[in-house]
Amino acid sequence: LAQKPTELVALLDDNRRQVEELLAQKEPTYQSFVRALNRLDERTTRFFTPVAIVQQTKNSDETRKAYDELLPLISEYETQLSQDERIYAVYKRLAGADLTGAQRKALDDSILEFEMEGAGKNEAIKDRIKAINVRISELGNSFGQNLLDATKAFSREIDDPRDTEGIPPSDLAAFAIGENRWRFTLLPHSYHTVMTYCPNAAIREEFYRAYTTRSPENGAIIEEMLAIKNEKAKLLGYENYAEYSIKTKMAASAKEAEEFVLELINKCKTQAQKELVQLADFARENGEKRALESFDTAYWSKKLEKSRFDLDDELYKPYFEAKSVMNGLFEFLQRLFGVVFTEIQAPKWDESVRVFELTKDGAVFARFYADLYEREEKRGGAWMDNWQSRMIDENG
Repeated sequence: LAQKPTELVALLDDNRRQVEELLAQKEPTYQSFVRALNRLDERTTRFFTPVAIVQQTKNSDETRKAYDELLPLISEYETQLSQDERIYAVYKRLAGADLTGAQRKALDDSILEFEMEGAGKNEAIKDRIKAINVRISELGNSFGQNLLDATKAFSREIDDPRDTEGIPPSDLAAFAIGENRWRFTLLPHSYHTVMTYCPNAAIREEFYRAYTTRSPENGAIIEEMLAIKNEKAKLLGYENYAEYSIKTKMAASAKEAEEFVLELINKCKTQAQKELVQLADFARENGEKRALESFDTAYWSKKLEKSRFDLDDELYKPYFEAKSVMNGLFEFLQRLFGVVFTEIQAPKWDESVRVFELTKDGAVFARFYADLYEREEKRGGAWMDNWQSRMIDENG
């Protein structure tokens, strides 16, 4: 990882050299120019993505240092390309060529991207947009790091068995650190267990407040991010960042998007209020003497679910065991698409990761890494990323 910044500088310099060669073409075509630029982009992505994925799944001082050094280099390079008037001019010229529907869509999207990064504007505006893009990348990275650090920093031991009554045995076993001692954190499984099953409202409140107030320093990051995104939009002639962002979205305008969200809220609100009243009534009937707070809803919802439907998590958990679910998914996909998943041994960032090759008609066409379990050094939530895109290169 320590060598990655030096390697990236060399790669980007070589990319810039190749861009100049492409621009020297007397009669550029979609194949010779647009596709060639796409291949350079793919080359950069293949270099950077593995570092980004390891940074998010096996975070350490070493990965942070490398990622922090790579990010501004990538951001500056990508902005530089997307502001190059010469490339923009070739794209505009090729837009009038005889293209397939897919090629025209790709070219139209690229032209719009150029215009949304300052093509046609003066150099002062371009320079400011370039600085904003780099800063947005840095702020986004800092936001994620702060959140990860704050999540790792909080833990609480529970040593009174009365505070664990109702917690499923499998969960208690997962968080046990000794006889009648359990350690809970803000990692998703642990937090969910406390908020859903812990009978002690004071403990639930402690976890809720710790979780919802993580990384207070991110407030300043959000403020700066909003400000510079709005500045960028106005530099490009948009009224605000919402109008800028909507250009690449399905909605026709920011107002249309807002109206959709408000309509959805209005349609859901009556039912949500009705269910909240029902939950409060149930809690009161079962001994709750105060008004429900945000840290109570998951706990009493689980109680109501058990009372009304007699559902027991421990009974159906075995049916959702990870390997069993994955095998069922793979069997389904094989029947539907004829794709076969075969587990293989390959380099991976953590021992818990499983690696699969995807085969169709006897030929391997993809690889899939399954990293299913939470770790303190891993970004939270359910998410995925692509390690390497699938594309047709110059050799077919």
